[in-house]
Amino acid sequence: FRVSDIQISNQKEILLFGNFSGKLKVGNQEIRSKGESDIFLITADLSGSVLSISHFGSLYSESANKLIVQDDKIFINGSFENSSVIAGLLVESIGGRDVFLACLEKQGVFYEANWVKRFGGTKDDSYTDMTKWRDENLLLAVCGDVDSEMQKNFADGAKNYFKILKIDINGTRSDHLFYSCSGRLKNPLIKTLEDRSGLLIALEFEKNLSLLNGKTISSRGGFDIYSSSLDQNLDSSIHFSQVGGSWNDRLTSLNQLGQDSYTFS
Repeated sequence: FRVSDIQISNQKEILLFGNFSGKLKVGNQEIRSKGESDIFLITADLSGSVLSISHFGSLYSESANKLIVQDDKIFINGSFENSSVIAGLLVESIGGRDVFLACLEKQGVFYEANWVKRFGGTKDDSYTDMTKWRDENLLLAVCGDVDSEMQKNFADGAKNYFKILKIDINGTRSDHLFYSCSGRLKNPLIKTLEDRSGLLIALEFEKNLSLLNGKTISSRGGFDIYSSSLDQNLDSSIHFSQVGGSWNDRLTSLNQLGQDSYTFS
């Protein structure tokens, strides 16, 4: 059992989003996972009384990540294996593990999907984050394994990629940023600046990370932490930082600090 995100809806309801295996009992309501790991969405009023419990999944494994409230809709994202049913809609991978993004709207007590989109290549794509962006768009960050089609755009030896997608209210996507790495990439975090003038990004990388400007930086040991800020066009790295030593360094949070600084841990 893991809660990955908690938000308050525009109807002043508490939304809990996460994963569970086996049996999950909340109050007098109970659900059971269909496979190794399913996704749950619990709604409760502000006094803590449970209003509804939904679970999404399949005979395979699903992972919940982030929930965003935008007007009367909510957006959830995570990853899945092979195929899954998210709030009533089927989504299928094209190989290994893929990332999903779903737009849900409340129908009575429960949330139902307006649409579900899949992202990823023919190999595993599982590390993801998302944030609100300009003009009601969302930004989705994805890390995964470079497949044969992606390899055409990268230098020889690229193993993992980091990508930012812009998604509109209807689920239409446009690709904006590609990094490649000769080692593994993990735990991408993205955060829109408070004035919506740019974006903060951070991630874990090992070996050699190729950046937007053609520059390559190398980790000092195992995993290092790379962070940067991008302008509103998402195509200019304004600053970047590299933190790490001879062992693995792990990323847990990313936040803006005032107008000119940001922090990560």
